[in-house]
Amino acid sequence: VVFYQGGLVRTEAYLVFASVLRDKGYRVFLPKMPLNLAIIRRDAFGDIKDAHPSDQPWIAIGHSLGGATLSFIADDAAMDALIFLGAYPAESEDLSALDIPVISIYGEHDTVLNREAFETTRVLLPEDTSFIEIPGGNHAWFGHYGPQRGDGTATITRAEQQQFVIDALTDLFE
Repeated sequence: VVFYQGGLVRTEAYLVFASVLRDKGYRVFLPKMPLNLAIIRRDAFGDIKDAHPSDQPWIAIGHSLGGATLSFIADDAAMDALIFLGAYPAESEDLSALDIPVISIYGEHDTVLNREAFETTRVLLPEDTSFIEIPGGNHAWFGHYGPQRGDGTATITRAEQQQFVIDALTDLFE
């Protein structure tokens, strides 16, 4: 599992999330991004895959801007699944022909997510993309970095939101 963080969010904000996946037996990579912007180092997925060869499936997960960044490399990176967390593909990236599982998980109260762009970019994803709304979830609860300006108020705890995501990912992985 290679995880791309949200824009300007420190990599460490996702350590708890990554640790849970690790404890379930998955190898998880949290690449350091210059200036905490995954968009600057789009190719981190390929670099990690090359440096750590494995016959296991390679899953890319991107939160917010990290998800949009992954959309730029999804066609070429030989990933086995793509997960968007509070994210959507860049408007210039048509991923509708991808032949891998794609999941989009977002919070009910996520007001950082541009809902109009989220809806208009659905056509850029494969027809069988799974869209999963987290009841009571918001944008910031995907990580551990405190409240985010412009975000809605979650009506569930951060732990509940992250467990929801872990359960959804575990179902996919298995």
